[in-house]
Amino acid sequence: MEWPQCFSKMRVQKTQPRRSIKTLKYGQIFVRVVTLICRKGCRGSDGSFFKRQSDILSGLVPKRSNIGYDVEVFVGLQRYLHHKQRQEIKADLFKNHGIDISTGEISTLARRFLMHLEKLHQIRSCVFREALSKDGGYPLHIDATGESGLGTLFVAFAGWREWVLGGWRLTTECANQILPCLEQTAEQFGAPLGVMRDLGRAMIPATEEFAKQQNKKGKNILIWSCHQHFLKDIGKDLLKDSYSILRSLLREHKIETSLKNLVRDLGNRLGCQAKQAREEIREWAQNGCPKLPSGSEGLAIIRSEVQWTLDYEADNKNLRFPFDRPLLDLYERCRTSRRAIDAYFRDPPQDLQLLRATRRFASIIDPIITNDNFDEVTQVLRKRATLFDKLRAVLRPEETVSKKETQLRRRTEKDREQETADVQITTQKFIRSLRRRRLQKGIGQDLREAIDIILEHMDRYQTTLWGHVIKLPGGKIRVVDRTNILAEGFFNGLKHGERRRSGRKVLNQDLEDLPPAAALTQNLQKADYVTMLCGSLDVLPEAFATIDGNSPNLANWPPIRDEERIETASLSRSDQNFVRKDFLGQAIRQAALSQAPRVEVELMC
Repeated sequence: MEWPQCFSKMRVQKTQPRRSIKTLKYGQIFVRVVTLICRKGCRGSDGSFFKRQSDILSGLVPKRSNIGYDVEVFVGLQRYLHHKQRQEIKADLFKNHGIDISTGEISTLARRFLMHLEKLHQIRSCVFREALSKDGGYPLHIDATGESGLGTLFVAFAGWREWVLGGWRLTTECANQILPCLEQTAEQFGAPLGVMRDLGRAMIPATEEFAKQQNKKGKNILIWSCHQHFLKDIGKDLLKDSYSILRSLLREHKIETSLKNLVRDLGNRLGCQAKQAREEIREWAQNGCPKLPSGSEGLAIIRSEVQWTLDYEADNKNLRFPFDRPLLDLYERCRTSRRAIDAYFRDPPQDLQLLRATRRFASIIDPIITNDNFDEVTQVLRKRATLFDKLRAVLRPEETVSKKETQLRRRTEKDREQETADVQITTQKFIRSLRRRRLQKGIGQDLREAIDIILEHMDRYQTTLWGHVIKLPGGKIRVVDRTNILAEGFFNGLKHGERRRSGRKVLNQDLEDLPPAAALTQNLQKADYVTMLCGSLDVLPEAFATIDGNSPNLANWPPIRDEERIETASLSRSDQNFVRKDFLGQAIRQAALSQAPRVEVELMC
């Protein structure tokens, strides 16, 4: 604070009214701000009086606010890192800190937290850029998510550091909107070594155009296709048609619905005896499944076998289609159960109720045996699934997908380099074997078409499937993940947290309302990022206060560029709100009710 030229004592110019502020550090306190000026009226070069005012308050709360920065940070972390509801945050503040604020104020603080965090992230981007440069660069992982085509959130990650570099709201996932995000990331954090992306129709042209622009600047940008998405794309083309036919056949004959009805009927008939008979069923099964016993025990055995047939999802690995084929598993279990029933009928039960239940079970799954369409489609599906599983085995994406992060970190870069080389060699051998097999006689038209699908995909993405070993200065190497599991895992965690907070399974509204800067909050779990951002989370409120001291007006942050964005969505949120205005509907109805003449329009060739 500059002192008056005359070094005289200061006098009070004004005293602001007493003001209540709420902070975690001091609780709820009352403060007055006193402004002092030179008693003799000394002025500065700009003609204003020399003033003196305490800076303590500006470091505790923002201007025109009574809630401290530390409360804002607490609310932001609880909302976006721990995904707590507003009522939960309100209760925590009151119980542990004695601070009582409304849920509306909590929403305001959460938005203010994101604005401060995004501004601080961009201010410190030069520090992050230097750190990434010391690593030898960074692989850029990109992905977008949404629900039912709404609320598309696009996020860019630094692969080796696992930092979120930026988040953007897109009206739709298209190349015209993705490309500016890539350019902004390269401008702030330096050009990446390469881009890991999925095989989406928007991602491919956007990354190719980005690499083309960067290559003109002397940067050699690689493009990698995610092996998991590559396999998924092939699997759908191979299996989707046959799988859809199998689904239609199962629905046509109401296999699953009828089995469920049978289980319910047997459960109602047995009552409490269904649970009591479990030990008897265990002994019967351990004795080699002899003749069905009469009475409730036999009915309980049939009920359990029907339930075993319905529990076909137990054969899955939670990887979804095409990696899992649950309906094919249902078909196989039905066939197994039908053969077991044939074994029981060699010595049919004398109990009339048991005989009727067994025959009903058999009649439900008989179409799977008697209908030739089932046999035809499942033969095709099995052959194609076997071919797909072999390709999946040589590419081995599970080794980078299913292992825990801690286990991945224990492996040296040399181990990962060797693994990548082995996968490339075995994949190329497998593809050569497919080319030879395709030329053989008698392999069948369908199998030849399946091989053509794999070869077509391999030829199309051959240049982007390899090149994951990056040579760094000094003879060191770093290996890029062969899958985009970093982005996939991030979005899975984000959606899980939002479902926890909202209690809703469908997140259309939640993702559309979620600010894109919320993705940056995940970086606060990374110790290296937090150290470069502000030192520690304890001093994050002070860092926010420093931002306000340099640029106190955050009302217009982040800058809105909607007017510069091409509107590609058929009905975005802003368009939806506009077309729902009463005046537009009234004008259209008024025009429709008017006695307008019918005019024939001639098409001009």
